[in-house]
Amino acid sequence: MMLGTEGGEGFVVKVRGLPWSCSADEVQRFFSALVTESDL
Repeated sequence: MMLGTEGGEGFVVKVRGLPWSCSADEVQRFFSALVTESDL
């Protein structure tokens, strides 16, 4: 577990398909179509 950008705890997710230079907004858009178990 790692510290998040706001000082709290966070997680690291390894993702393929995104360039290293992408912004936080681009990462958010990449995952926006993701359906999680809590969404069901």
